[in-house]
Amino acid sequence: MAIVAGGLDLGGTKIEAQLFDGQWQSTHRQRWPTPKDYNDLVAAMRDAVAWCQAHGGMDLPVGVSAAGRINPKTGLTIAANLAASNRPFPADVETATHRPITWINDCLALALSEWRFGAAKGADPAVAIIFGTGLSGGVIVQGQIMPSFSSLGGEIG
Repeated sequence: MAIVAGGLDLGGTKIEAQLFDGQWQSTHRQRWPTPKDYNDLVAAMRDAVAWCQAHGGMDLPVGVSAAGRINPKTGLTIAANLAASNRPFPADVETATHRPITWINDCLALALSEWRFGAAKGADPAVAIIFGTGLSGGVIVQGQIMPSFSSLGGEIG
């Protein structure tokens, strides 16, 4: 089956890339350590996107789930465990990769994916909690990330 999407999970200790087929089954996986330097982090994300494209095609949609948040007004990253805080990280990665990238908080991505495909399928509401480098979680209500004016709704932690 053809590869239809790539996903990057960016956390405080690792970057994991996965490619998915039309049934949303993982077909390829690769991991790298998360750099502690900002420029190295942008370069590592560029390389991870390139890996997705090398295995899935240049037009492959790629999304990033990352620890922290993106300030919707300034575009600056807020992340305690990444070398990207107070930097325009998504914009810099898009510049480095020469392509748009979809970004979502990792806790919200987990909650939404579990609601759609996993243990919380069909539950309303659904809550997912991450115990990793940090502790956080996400909330899904009626199949949607819990909304808020600040784009922080639905995330706990």
